[in-house]
Amino acid sequence: MDIFGEIRAWTEMNGGQWEGVGYLTPDTQWHEIRIMVDFWRGTTSVKIDGRSYPSCLTGTAKPETWGTETAARLQAEIISLYPEPSGIRVMHKAEFKDWIWVWEPQNACRVFLPFIRK
Repeated sequence: MDIFGEIRAWTEMNGGQWEGVGYLTPDTQWHEIRIMVDFWRGTTSVKIDGRSYPSCLTGTAKPETWGTETAARLQAEIISLYPEPSGIRVMHKAEFKDWIWVWEPQNACRVFLPFIRK
């Protein structure tokens, strides 16, 4: 399939849709993903194994019965094989470890400068 290993990101184009932004060869190795969501500046960043992929900040309206807090969500899906008439099935799973959230105050600002030795 042409989309085997495709990484997709949600966009707000045409009312919201998934868009292909890169590829990751499926394997059984651990990968590092770093996600940054800056609600106040309306920016995001996604890196997988140090490589950046396009992403965007989107909002979803919730019913009035929900709380008024701001929340972030990461969604990860694995889709291995479309069921064919032959009945082929492939067992697959995804595991997540060492998961942390870092919450910073609204006015937090970081600047990363390269270290250059002369």
